[in-house]
Amino acid sequence: MNSRIANKLESISKTFKKISKGVLQALSALWRLQWMRILRHHSRDASTVVILNILRGNFGIELLCWDLSAISYLANCGVSFQIANGHKKFQGKTLLWSPSKQFARARYEYPEELFSFAYINEEAGNKIIPSSSEVQFLENKAFMHCRFAELGIKTPATQIFSSVDGARNTTLSFPMLLKGARSSGSMDVVKIQSHEHLVDFVSETNFVQIHGCIILQELLNIRRDLRVTFVGKEIPLAYWRINQGTEWRPTSTSRGSEVLFHSIPAEWKEHIILQFEKLSCAMGAFDVAWRDDDLSTEPLFLEFSSRFSPNPPFKNSKLNAEYGAHKTKLFGKDVFWRNQTEMIFALNQDYLRLTVGEIDAGK
Repeated sequence: MNSRIANKLESISKTFKKISKGVLQALSALWRLQWMRILRHHSRDASTVVILNILRGNFGIELLCWDLSAISYLANCGVSFQIANGHKKFQGKTLLWSPSKQFARARYEYPEELFSFAYINEEAGNKIIPSSSEVQFLENKAFMHCRFAELGIKTPATQIFSSVDGARNTTLSFPMLLKGARSSGSMDVVKIQSHEHLVDFVSETNFVQIHGCIILQELLNIRRDLRVTFVGKEIPLAYWRINQGTEWRPTSTSRGSEVLFHSIPAEWKEHIILQFEKLSCAMGAFDVAWRDDDLSTEPLFLEFSSRFSPNPPFKNSKLNAEYGAHKTKLFGKDVFWRNQTEMIFALNQDYLRLTVGEIDAGK
C-alpha cells in the first residue's frame, strides 16, 4: 500500500511540475510580446495571415511559442496581419503556420495531411511558410530517406518495405533498427534482434497500419550523435548527445544522455552545410553520426526535420552535464523553459527574415 501511495504521489508531482512548467513557459512567451504594436498592426483585411494553433483547439507550449514568435516578428516589422484558424480558404495571401501532429486531424496519416494543407494553399495562390516542400520532411521518415538517397546524402544502410512479408527479405544484419515512418525524435525506434522478433513486433503493434511502411536500418556502433540546427547557411545551435552507458540506446535527452555544446568538427563543417543545402530548406535540424564514433570517417546523416524542438544551452555550463534532469527545473535565473522560449523566438525571427523578408509595412 505504501509503495502504491508513493507511486501515486510521484505521478501527481510529475504532472503538477509539467503543468507548472508549461504555464511558466507560456507566460514567458506572452511577456515577450509588444502588445501595443500587435494591436496597432492587427487587421482583418491584412494580406499576411498567422494561423494560430490554439484557435484550432491545439494547445502545445512549444507550438504556442512558435506561433507567438511569428506574431512578434510581424508586429516588430510594422506589418499588418490577421489571425486565423486555417479553416477559411485564402487566395493571394502570405500564410505563416506551425505544422505539427496536433495541427492535423488524421490519426496516422498526419504527415500527408500537413503536406496536403500546404500544397492546397499554394495551389490557391498563397505563399505559405513553411512551404509544402519543407513540410514533406516533417515526421515523414520514408520520404526523408528516399530524398537522402536521391540527393546522395549518406546514411546507414536503410531499406523500406510495404509489408511484413517484404521485410522478411531484408539483407541487413541483425541486430538492426526498426524505425517508425510517422514519428519524431527517438519514438518508435526499436532494436530488432531477429526475423522472429521483427515479425512479432510489427504484427503486435499494427506497425504497418500506423506508419504505412517498415523502415529497417543498419545499427551503428555509436554512443553519441551530433544535432546540427540550420537557419539558412547559419548554424545557431549544435550539440553532442552522449550515451554514457555501454549498450546502444537512442541518444535523446529524455533517455538520460549527456549534452555537450561544442562546435562542429572543423574538418566536416563545410560538408555538413553542403548536405543541408541539397535539401532546399530554409531551416531544419540534422542528426549526424560517425561509425564507431570515429571522426576520421565520413559522417552519416541519421535524421532531418524541418521543424524541431530546440534544446538551448544552459547559461551556467555546469548544468549541461545533467541536461535532462535540469530541463525539469521550475525556478531560477537559468531554467530550460525560459531559455527555450528565447531560442524559439530567435530562430523563428531569423527564419522568417529569410522566407518572408522585410514585408512592406502596413500591407
